[in-house]
Amino acid sequence: MGYFTSIADQAFKVGTGGETLFYLGGPLSRPLVIKEEQAPSTYAKHLWMQRVFLTILILGQPFLFVVIPSVIRKLLDFLCDGISILLLNCLLQWIVFRQELAECSRLPQRLSLRSFYGQVGDKHTEGALIRRLVGSVIFVLSGIGIAFSPTEMAPGIGVICSLFFGACGIGWWYALRLKRARIQEANKASHHNPLPAPSSISRDHYNPKPESKLRPR
Repeated sequence: MGYFTSIADQAFKVGTGGETLFYLGGPLSRPLVIKEEQAPSTYAKHLWMQRVFLTILILGQPFLFVVIPSVIRKLLDFLCDGISILLLNCLLQWIVFRQELAECSRLPQRLSLRSFYGQVGDKHTEGALIRRLVGSVIFVLSGIGIAFSPTEMAPGIGVICSLFFGACGIGWWYALRLKRARIQEANKASHHNPLPAPSSISRDHYNPKPESKLRPR
């Protein structure tokens, strides 16, 4: 699974009634219920939006830090930069999806965190979840280093980064925990039932048809 595809997949979940859910916010938000026929189009738009937006963000932020160094030296400037990015993302979402999702309703109540992160685990391998968890831990430690080391960056920036990636790490850890629990349950079920159930074996095995008698010529 590619990097952008992995990010885009996190916005789509399956509801308890089998409906397709589209998250424009995080796991604590109420998702939109989209029709089955419009799901491929919505997914394609969301994937391309992530590709364009995140590519510009990844390449543009370092350039911004060079042009306006106060963004990483002053906490207020850093917060303004982060809020601007969130508002820009919301604006782009509104432009891209306003017509397509105008008639879609929101789920009466949000999906449970167990169901949300359980589906996150289903879309990733165990190794991929571990890598993302380790990456989050590294960023948390980097934020702690910024907060307590004598650098030009404001200590508050390190604290904010540690809290953000700490929340991400908790999400990846929970998804990994749910995935491992499901794997263990599946293994136990397979050990308890090593042979197929009688109902799954052909009835002809138990009730063979009588051999037809040859008619005399």
